[in-house]
Amino acid sequence: MYGKKEERNNQVVSLWSTGDYTLEEIGQRYHITRERVRQIISANGGISSDEKRSISMEKLKKDVANLRAEGYNVSEISDITNTCCKVIKKYFEPKDIDWYYHRFMRSVTVDSTTGCWLFNDRKKRVSVKIEHSYTYLYRVIWEHLRGKIPDKMCLLHSCDNPACVNPDHEFLGTFLDVLKNRDAKGRGKFWLGKIKARQNAKTHAAL
Repeated sequence: MYGKKEERNNQVVSLWSTGDYTLEEIGQRYHITRERVRQIISANGGISSDEKRSISMEKLKKDVANLRAEGYNVSEISDITNTCCKVIKKYFEPKDIDWYYHRFMRSVTVDSTTGCWLFNDRKKRVSVKIEHSYTYLYRVIWEHLRGKIPDKMCLLHSCDNPACVNPDHEFLGTFLDVLKNRDAKGRGKFWLGKIKARQNAKTHAAL
């Protein structure tokens, strides 16, 4: 009987030292109370309060990293881990394209008819704030799945749906390709009229 308790106590101390389990989780595993777990740890060369804090902070850091990778924001992680938002922010690394991809893809739905990916069923192009600037959501998703967009290159939509963020409906091209694509589909007449009107106004002003 004593040997079994000794073995259990060693396992309790071992689990606690990893920092992956709380006192309550260890207690549930061995069907003992949280206070009994604390007593076992203290009686078997327990760790100091500073070491306990360090271990718990390391566990929190791992949890935050895992939840952040899944796209949760500070407020949501705070609710899940029961931790103050200020503490959570300490373990938040700068957000990258991958983080935003997972964050926004949770709100993307697929149109079964056209195959378009729509963000919250919006009909207009969606822009999102990354760090201190705004960019379009379809560029974020493209860079996550296909790699970084080269300099001076644009993304053109083959489906002609500005709100679509499906990379299979997009292709790379120069700004000149954008203009040619626009004119080929008859969408440039309005702007051509505006340009001609400005040119005529300048000509009359010069006269």
